[in-house]
Amino acid sequence: MAFGKLVVQVSVAQKALPLSEVSVSVDSVTKMTDENGYVQFDDIEAPDASYSLDPNNTQIPYSTVDVTIEKENYQTQIIQKVQIFAGQVALLNVEL
Repeated sequence: MAFGKLVVQVSVAQKALPLSEVSVSVDSVTKMTDENGYVQFDDIEAPDASYSLDPNNTQIPYSTVDVTIEKENYQTQIIQKVQIFAGQVALLNVEL
């Protein structure tokens, strides 16, 4: 098993303003966004990258995670099945 990363950016006002101190959960790990609205999750398990390069492969070449974004006075967002590829950084932009 290999690993990928996920970076989440949370903003408001049609993505004009980053939102800090937002609770972002990926599976059972919860972190808070920084002053720029970003939070990063490292070492998310994903199938080896070679699966995506093999035309005869029948296994899905990525893993999926569910992401929950919460902040008081804002509607909670749940994004399901975010794809994580080995050796790659997935970027998820969320507007509350």
